[in-house]
Amino acid sequence: MFGPEWPRLSPFKKLLLRANVLVEESPHDSKAQLRALELYRQALELQDSRLVWRNIGRLHFARKEWENAEQAFLQSHDHFWLGLLYEWTSRFEEGWEHIRKASPSADQARVMARIARQTGRYDEGIAALRPWNDVDSLFELIHLYDKKGEDAKAWETSLKANAAKGLRDPDPFQPVEMTIPNEGTPGAPVFIVGMPRSGTTLLERMLAQHPVMESRGESLFFDFIAGQLSGGQNLMRIGEAYLMGYTRRTVDKYPLNFRYLDLIRGVFPDARIIDMRRSRDDTLLSCWFRNFRGQMRWAYHWDDLETAYDRYLETMEGRTDVMKVRYEQLVLNPEAVLRKVLDHCGLPWDKRCLNHNADPTFHEYSYQEVRQPIFRDHIGRADRYRGFFPQERGLEALA
Repeated sequence: MFGPEWPRLSPFKKLLLRANVLVEESPHDSKAQLRALELYRQALELQDSRLVWRNIGRLHFARKEWENAEQAFLQSHDHFWLGLLYEWTSRFEEGWEHIRKASPSADQARVMARIARQTGRYDEGIAALRPWNDVDSLFELIHLYDKKGEDAKAWETSLKANAAKGLRDPDPFQPVEMTIPNEGTPGAPVFIVGMPRSGTTLLERMLAQHPVMESRGESLFFDFIAGQLSGGQNLMRIGEAYLMGYTRRTVDKYPLNFRYLDLIRGVFPDARIIDMRRSRDDTLLSCWFRNFRGQMRWAYHWDDLETAYDRYLETMEGRTDVMKVRYEQLVLNPEAVLRKVLDHCGLPWDKRCLNHNADPTFHEYSYQEVRQPIFRDHIGRADRYRGFFPQERGLEALA
């Protein structure tokens, strides 16, 4: 495994190298992480090292062991990682003090910009991003201009960011040809579907606070299964595999599961499916401003984006086995809408569901919005930008 220089390395370097190899080869394996932590600790007994402390902190960070990560980063005097840690755990003022002291880089500027967006330091966030012209920094810059009310600059930056992404999919959401299994697996998992940026995360966070519910986040399980089935694979016990490792009823908020509803019904006849709808133009704008993870190639060209939305509506047309929920109604009257959703899911009312941001360390792509109290600012936000849209669509009724 190690090169010919291994016998000449000091015991400290050998421990460090062994730990690093474990982390590199199995970055998500819990046992490998624990073994690497043990090796790093042994190395510290031989030599105090900021590098080792930082590596320990990064492992605890990956494991969401926030207190241990904080102590390690304090030992390493690493302002970048302390800033990032405090951002993730909603300690924004502490995060600001550290990230501004970190060495300038695009990564440092983006963390600084995200904290600036949370704390109202828009000008300082913009100044931090200006030296960097990479795609990720451009998308962060859009949101700062938007927050500041500089709509023309936000739109101009969005054109640059989406063009720089360089991705297209003019024919998105083609039908997936596959044999639908008829398993009839017991259980009633909840699936929240819709277009991205339609409020799926907000509703999922609300349902996840119910004591009998457990979140799966955005599971790509059925995306993978559909690919296997369309390739001719004969799969069995799909439902059992989906539920493996979960002890409570699950809520899955992968929006694009709307493509696989027949498959989901074949596996879970009693599944509860919720179609989250938001104003078309607000949804399009929010997608246009978003730097998505994964391969949402249709999101970076306006024509493709409109086609994707139309295909989504076509796919959901005529389905009577789903509950439609309006994002605007959920935001304006959360308790009344939630009561209906819980009743649809066969769940008793629980006021904890109104406390959607109960977990201050929740961190995923929509985290900056859902970690705040419910706000109405983004209802009708497209009105500010409609004049910039490539094709003037005029006011439309809610889809």
